[in-house]
Amino acid sequence: MFEGSWTSIYFGVFSSTLSAMLLLLVFHYIVSAKLTFSKNIRVFIGKKRKRRSYSLKLKQRGMIDLIDVSITCRLAVFDIRQNGGSLWNFFDVPTTFSDPLSMKSGERIVHLKLHESSIADLSTNLAIKRYVSVRYPDAGLRLEDFFMAYPNVYLQVFVLGHDRFTGTKKLYTSQKYHFHSLRRGKWEKGELELRRRKTW
Repeated sequence: MFEGSWTSIYFGVFSSTLSAMLLLLVFHYIVSAKLTFSKNIRVFIGKKRKRRSYSLKLKQRGMIDLIDVSITCRLAVFDIRQNGGSLWNFFDVPTTFSDPLSMKSGERIVHLKLHESSIADLSTNLAIKRYVSVRYPDAGLRLEDFFMAYPNVYLQVFVLGHDRFTGTKKLYTSQKYHFHSLRRGKWEKGELELRRRKTW
């Protein structure tokens, strides 16, 4: 009788602890940061300078912030010499957020600084210059030039941060952006409100 009561007490404590842990995990999943990327990349052409600017939008939902966040953009080109090779070539494209930052719930525009990347200097990238035709020299190298020169090329963005509550490292990966992902125009508030369903 006494031994059975201790067994029931242990079982009760174990089940209560397990239920509390499951409840905590479910609660954390609900309030933790969830990051989504815009389906398109916006292309804006300045009036004075013909150089194009590229940007995408991040949307974070959840009550817990991400800290020590780094945003990396990468351009991938398959067989860059177009000689029948089977290798992918990866090039980092700087963004407006080169230093670690904290991200709260909301939206954030990330500008892609293609003209500041190493691939923009065609004088040192002869393999690229051989195939990429710069149609507008005043505008510098464009993403469109890559997309039209190579059959297999894409742009992808990675966001790495730490959950402020648990300290867990989290990696968010965007879709692979191709030529059809480019859209003319700026990220305007009115337009974003009107086309929110189409954008995300």
